Amino acid sequence: MSRVSGKLGFVITRETEEGVWLEDKIELPAKGTIRSLYVRNDNNASVNSNLRLTNEVSILLDSKFQTYLETLKYVIWKGSKWEVQSIGVNYPRLTIHLGGLYAHV
Repeated sequence: MSRVSGKLGFVITRETEEGVWLEDKIELPAKGTIRSLYVRNDNNASVNSNLRLTNEVSILLDSKFQTYLETLKYVIWKGSKWEVQSIGVNYPRLTIHLGGLYAHV
């Protein structure tokens, strides 16, 4: 297994005034291991195919992560933001399944 070092991106939505919502991003550093590493191209009807990861990353569960766990949206790894597809909590580890690039506007 190879090691991974990056950041976990948590997105919290809050209402600033009635009907106005803003997103607060919190990025916390994390280290762990890569359990599986798969890269594939999505060949759909577009001219350029999209790159998708189907990786499984295992990180030690920290109290800071537990506070924001349900708002985990992306993982910054190798300079790119990757979308979180699913999360598994296997105490004391957090298993994160990554998908395509995180492209939230």
